[in-house]
Amino acid sequence: MPRQLVECVPNFSEGRDAAKIDAIVQSVLSVPEVVLLDRESDADHNRSVLTFVGPPAAVAEAALRSVEKAAALIDLTKHQGAHPRIGAADVVPFVPIEGVTLEDCVALAERVGAEIWRRLRIPIYFYEAAAKRPERVNLENIRRGQFEALLAEMATVAERAPDVGDPACHPTAGATVVGARKFLIAYNINLGTPDVSIAKRIAKTIRFSSGGFRYVKSMGVSLASRNLAQVSINLTDFEQTPMHLVFETVRREAERHGAPVVGSEIVGLIPKKALELSADYFLRFENFSPGLVLENRIAEAMAARSGLPQFLDALAAPTATRTPEVAFVLVTCGGGAARRGGGSVTGARAPRSHAVPPGSAADSREVRLRSGGGEGAGGGGPDGSLGERPDQPRFDPGRGFQEIHRGPGGSVQLAVVNCKQLVTLAGPPRPRIGPEMRELGVIPDGALLVRNGRIQAVGPRAEIEPQISADTEMVDAGGRVVLPGFVDAHTHAVFAGTRAGEFEMRAEGATYGQIAAAGGGIRSTVRATRAATEEELLAAAQRYQGWFLRGGTTTVEAKSGYGLSLESELKILRVIRRLGYVPTFLGAHEIPDEYQGRRAAYVDLVIHEMLPAVAREGLAEFCDVFCEPAVFPVAEARAILAAARGLGFGLRIHADQFTEGGALLAAELGAATADHLEATGEEGMRALAATGVQPVLLPGSVYALGSTRYPDARRMISLGLAVVLATDFNPGSSPTASMPMVLSLACTQMKMTPAEAVTAATVNAAYSLRRGDEIGTLEPGRRADFVIHDCEDYRDLAYFFGRDTATPVFLKGNRAT
Repeated sequence: MPRQLVECVPNFSEGRDAAKIDAIVQSVLSVPEVVLLDRESDADHNRSVLTFVGPPAAVAEAALRSVEKAAALIDLTKHQGAHPRIGAADVVPFVPIEGVTLEDCVALAERVGAEIWRRLRIPIYFYEAAAKRPERVNLENIRRGQFEALLAEMATVAERAPDVGDPACHPTAGATVVGARKFLIAYNINLGTPDVSIAKRIAKTIRFSSGGFRYVKSMGVSLASRNLAQVSINLTDFEQTPMHLVFETVRREAERHGAPVVGSEIVGLIPKKALELSADYFLRFENFSPGLVLENRIAEAMAARSGLPQFLDALAAPTATRTPEVAFVLVTCGGGAARRGGGSVTGARAPRSHAVPPGSAADSREVRLRSGGGEGAGGGGPDGSLGERPDQPRFDPGRGFQEIHRGPGGSVQLAVVNCKQLVTLAGPPRPRIGPEMRELGVIPDGALLVRNGRIQAVGPRAEIEPQISADTEMVDAGGRVVLPGFVDAHTHAVFAGTRAGEFEMRAEGATYGQIAAAGGGIRSTVRATRAATEEELLAAAQRYQGWFLRGGTTTVEAKSGYGLSLESELKILRVIRRLGYVPTFLGAHEIPDEYQGRRAAYVDLVIHEMLPAVAREGLAEFCDVFCEPAVFPVAEARAILAAARGLGFGLRIHADQFTEGGALLAAELGAATADHLEATGEEGMRALAATGVQPVLLPGSVYALGSTRYPDARRMISLGLAVVLATDFNPGSSPTASMPMVLSLACTQMKMTPAEAVTAATVNAAYSLRRGDEIGTLEPGRRADFVIHDCEDYRDLAYFFGRDTATPVFLKGNRAT
């Protein structure tokens, strides 16, 4: 039978009493077949994290014994520390390593949770992949208010009832959160200031739940013993949001507040690949590949010699039985039981406390290879790109795949030179406002380097060309303009049929409202979309996907809303997922035919059936509502969006297209965006500015409906709003996928400058989708989504309207058109 390995990374609410920590460690080591990889303790957090691996049954038993020992030794009524907690054994996650799936770990978590309750009468919550309720996927929702609040509310507030056990906290051990998840990196960055408010502001800037990096959870804490503030971070996908990018963002934000970064640390273990990515970024290697790393070569040689599983077994073996080759690998990797501390990325820091003092005898199964992480921070999708993974061939909807160049070690290398204008949009890591919207970071005669789908270097051609190796694929921009791919932050791109007949009716004088009242409009498309199969919807949407690409759009947000039944809404969202678009649930787009006259019943369906089903399948990141008195008035929209927020969705609102009210609701709820805003007045705009809600302006729909009431973009920019432009591509009110056409309308009808329009359609749009760390600019570390436009000046994109200039388009460094 193939070997099965599971990792467990339990977090315990004790980081100061070495005797208690030692006792918990020994409870783990009392189980045969379990190897303790790492142990970390922090006095300020008053928290310890253990990392151990082994066969599933053995790991489960070790987890149970450690929870039992922690419950006997730790009294939460006397516990104080910087880290939030609800239990003596606070979090117990299981991570698949070898021969097991995430689903296997979910089953393991369920068994362990039930046994903790049976043995110890500690109530259990399940989180991440094991969550039984959508709102409990994110750990911070379970920990809200910490032990003290849970103690008071568990028995009286229905939402706080545990998944297993009676609704009453254990009097001293609290409750325990058990789950299954993929690998994460627990990473802390220390600031040279005791002002924790700075750390909290930076944490809010970078975490996903507040509009920051997609794969970051973070919080600000005080390290009182060191007179420092700390940004405590969980990286849930270090390849999508690399550690160096987070570090550099924190460093820049800290400098803005006059607080230097004085060090950083890993809690638990970290994959070697994460360090390789950071080394490549900071050291600016010209020829780097994983094959150049000594330990990688040794591992390859050992795998070829004796087989990788046998090598891993030898790596975890007692010291006395290790072969010389394995001992050498442990030394060069910094392994072995004697290793203590370390893990700093930059700067000096005080050594962390370990339960086993340096030089003491360690159990032969305690191996320190340093590659995991604890459940450190709070906060909490799909890629969103039209392209494929960096290791795949080029993709073109019309011509399929083409091979791409690979350099040494399998790396993909690309250089783009002879750019008349390289429009980078480089700047602060946040949406751009006011005069910043005119600062495009244009580099005349620019060039950029790409490796493995990410931008490696950007600058004047004279600076970049010496960095180009002989085996790099060269792309001559031909003296044309190079921009980031457009980010279309508002579309309805999955539907069946068209509404060309209604277009003709409007040309003859019928209004949008008259057509809708006669059964046309949205409900007309709903009927056609319900009748289509998933494959038919996909085929139609793939045609439109080509339109987006040819207009230079590389990232698309797409809403459901043409199903208006549970089955059809899920069908649309599954198509959106297959397309790789950023998914938004818009079940509250209209009242369907069968619910006419029964509005309350349909709202109830959206809240109690549709939203939970979408959340269970993980089919949407955002929830949107068409907030208008004739569709979903403010009270109904508020109820739907509040329910969505409780399930962990980000919020977007169709607001003030015809009447005011939606913008104020968006501000009240702290939505990510308010979209349309043709009818928004001064009060609504100021409310959006005060709460940081981004306006998404859709001039294409105003134009297509024959209206002249465009949003007041100039006033919004003057108030400091981070304006976004989008197409609103849909079959009725805005049948265009052309972002260049939208730029032209923004300039001619809303009096935005061409630079402001470009900013609104790239970096600002990216941040409105919580992807500003990945796309929207051409900067080192960003995804290589860029477009060579057939013009010599970026202003030509809006000036020469009615033509697509994107030729070619690159997605993650791969040519797509």
